[in-house]
Amino acid sequence: MERNNEYVPLLNLARCFEEARYVHIDAMISRLGLDRTKVNQAYGGAIDWAGRLCELSS
Repeated sequence: MERNNEYVPLLNLARCFEEARYVHIDAMISRLGLDRTKVNQAYGGAIDWAGRLCELSS
């Protein structure tokens, strides 16, 4: 992961979700100019997708 990669802030946001660092999540969403509702929906959708994928592979 390069430090200057344009996706690094989004990957850091995902990492904050994974680590339940909610104070950082709100700050990062604001700094990135993202819509909180859409971010939460996207993360929830990703978790659902990963869960279904795990079910298929077992």
